Order: sequence, then structure tokens, then C-alpha cells
Amino acid sequence: MRAPDLSSGIVRSLDALTDLLLLNLLWLLTGASIVTLGASTAAVYGALRALEREEDGGVVRNFFRCWRRSWRQAGFCGLLQMSLTGLLLRNFISLRGQPNPVAVALAWLSLAALIILSGIFALIYPMAARERRRFADYLRDAALLFRMNIGRVLLQPTLLALPFALALFWTELFLRTLPFWVLFGFSGLFRLCHALQRAILDPPEPESQ
Repeated sequence: MRAPDLSSGIVRSLDALTDLLLLNLLWLLTGASIVTLGASTAAVYGALRALEREEDGGVVRNFFRCWRRSWRQAGFCGLLQMSLTGLLLRNFISLRGQPNPVAVALAWLSLAALIILSGIFALIYPMAARERRRFADYLRDAALLFRMNIGRVLLQPTLLALPFALALFWTELFLRTLPFWVLFGFSGLFRLCHALQRAILDPPEPESQ
């Protein structure tokens, strides 16, 4: 019997799907606790980068290696993001229907702040996966990169919000597609975000004259 060609497109596609399946399950299992969600998100980005750079260790080992390295900074980032998101969303929902124009203006300012913060936090997780630094350093660098790449950055939280928007507004459709989200959906979105981050965090070096 002829052995499969390990360099064929089919085999590579199966390997990529297996990696996404493992990352999806790891993210769901380790991020089930709100406290660990940020660390799990950073670990997914770290494992994706390791795959891209063909580092040794495999998906599972690289995931937990990054998780252990970034759990403090990324975990704090996750808790802070969820707290600020809840506060800003509550302000927007409670103030936008008020007859007072000042309250309405504050509502839309809260929404604008939420969008900006979502973009900044979307960059902090992959940065935390790369190296451990102070949170203030992550925040400063992420804000600078956000300002220089607004469109590409804002697309990331938009993609990651899709399953949650689906569950909230189209619950029946979300339940029908639940097996997809459990197996590949979230890691697939992280993979798209990782591709967007490549041009931001690893810009090509200018050609020498």
C-alpha cells in the first residue's frame, strides 16, 4: 500500500484542521473560568505563532507554555476588559434612551470608548503571548499600534464578537451551528485575527537601497 505524501495539500489541510480543533478545545476548557479567559486567549495566539514559525513542541505543549508565561498579565487584561466592557455597555444602554441630550451624548461616548478599548485589548493578548512585560507597556504600545492601524485592528474584535452576537440575537441559528463553534469556530476566528496581527506586530522590513 502506498504511503501518503506528507507534503500533499490534503495532509497539510488535515494537519491544520487538527491544530484548530485542539486549540479550540484548549481555549474552551482552560478559558471556561472568567479569571483564566485572558490567559487562554493569549495562549492561543502564542501557539498559532509557534505553528507559523515551525517551533518544536506541538500545539498542546506550546499552548500551555505560553499560558504559564502570560497568565498574570493576560489574565489581568481579560478581567479588566470584561469589567470595562460591562460598565460601558451598561452606560450606553441606560443612557441612549434618555430625553436629556447630555445623557445621549454620554451614551455614544461610552460606545466610542468601548470600540477603542476593544481594539487596544485585541492587540495586548498577542503581545503578552510574545513576551512578559508590565501591563502599562502593553497598553502604551497597543494604543500606538491601534492609532496607526485602526481598520485592521478594529476588524479583530468585530470577528471575535460574531459568535456572541449570533447567540444573543439569532439564538436558534447559533444552536444549530453549535457543533462548529465547539470544534473549530473560535480557533478559526483567532486564526483570522492572527493573520491580521502579522502585518501590525511583524511589519516587513523596508528594503535597503
